[in-house]
Amino acid sequence: MFVPITKKKFLMNPMNQKLYNGINIFFKVMYIFLIVVFCINFLSQVALLFMDKQASVLSVFYVIQKPDITLNMAGKILQPDTLFGIGAVFVKGTPVGIKICNSLSLLIALFIYILILRIIRSIIKSIAQNDVFSLLNAGRLKKIGFLMLIELVLSYSVTIINSFSIQTFNQSSIASCIGMMVGEASSYLIAIAFTFFIAAVFKIGVNIQEENQSIV
Repeated sequence: MFVPITKKKFLMNPMNQKLYNGINIFFKVMYIFLIVVFCINFLSQVALLFMDKQASVLSVFYVIQKPDITLNMAGKILQPDTLFGIGAVFVKGTPVGIKICNSLSLLIALFIYILILRIIRSIIKSIAQNDVFSLLNAGRLKKIGFLMLIELVLSYSVTIINSFSIQTFNQSSIASCIGMMVGEASSYLIAIAFTFFIAAVFKIGVNIQEENQSIV
């Protein structure tokens, strides 16, 4: 009679079990939190599409109510309602194309973060089965690296679209913009490179383990 092989749960010592439970709970809470944030943002972005107001991406570090400036956005002169220091400006009369672009980029970014946390939770579950250092987890880490890279390209593409829609660039301002973006993205690029590095280490470790088992 055929008996299916199932993986046994790996027994940990109390200290490791406590650490595992803490990590598991943390990422589960983060996963649920991001899903709630995604739902709230989805509803708010849908509402904004039907309103004559949109939050567009800018690099500003102050708060001004009713600023005495005007913006030339896609050939349309607009008056901002508020400038504030978390990278956005509320503008009435934002073109529909830019509103859709901003809304989709935000929702896609949140969805990517949810996928990343889902993959991390899969890796955490493999700990309970004593199957952490595997080709499967190496592939999962590599997938996280690609998702982070996609989100980085997406976010900065939207920033560039907004910037070119709002202001006219010359050679000097383009150089400054590129320098600022490279500086801001450097830490994110390091995180992406580190993720790919850990994936490679996992794969090398699995190959070494298989070689040692074959020798024995």
